[in-house]
Amino acid sequence: MINSIKSLDLILLYYDNPKILHNWLTRLFFYSDYLKFIDKAKIIIADSGTPIENVENTLQVIDKFLSDNYEDEEDRKIKIIYARAETEEIRRKVPDNMDARPACHAYNMACLDISKADLIYISVIGHIFTPKYFEQTLLLHLQDEKAVVLPKRFDLDCNDYHEKYFDKPFKDLKQFRFNPSGGWPDMSVRRKWIQEIGGWDENYITIAPVYMDIGSRL
Repeated sequence: MINSIKSLDLILLYYDNPKILHNWLTRLFFYSDYLKFIDKAKIIIADSGTPIENVENTLQVIDKFLSDNYEDEEDRKIKIIYARAETEEIRRKVPDNMDARPACHAYNMACLDISKADLIYISVIGHIFTPKYFEQTLLLHLQDEKAVVLPKRFDLDCNDYHEKYFDKPFKDLKQFRFNPSGGWPDMSVRRKWIQEIGGWDENYITIAPVYMDIGSRL
């Protein structure tokens, strides 16, 4: 039944944090069921404008992660695309006392220009993947082609998570308190519905209700 979805793209919204990128990759590959769907999946790292001089550090993390963990021919099915959106002009338009967050531009680059998948997943760098994350959400999309799935999500009370616990099994994280959180920004949806509504509204360039906007339009 799951095979009726021919392809899926996992899109990571990213900005200049190579160390946490390594931890995100670790969590995804070793503590979720992502590899179960590797034949139909690829990752798009949607960089929202990391300074050019720092991009090499990110590429090195990706290359090293793959070379350290996946050497044989079978494992080369793993596909990762790194794409950096040019956001300098967007950032210049924002007043000095505000932080530019050109996430919408990066999302549109990944979802409308790069991805050709049937189904897209959105992730952020701190995402804690649960063991059956992809299987559970895929089943919901099979039940309803128009579904927008907001997965069960947690805020983990652990200041050392990204330093000490990012590579621990999910059961070992239960020593900490999990605070239920909203599903945004993580979501999954058929890509054609993102196309239908024209993608993310790029007028949102600072901290704003971006996800409320796209959620209501979907």
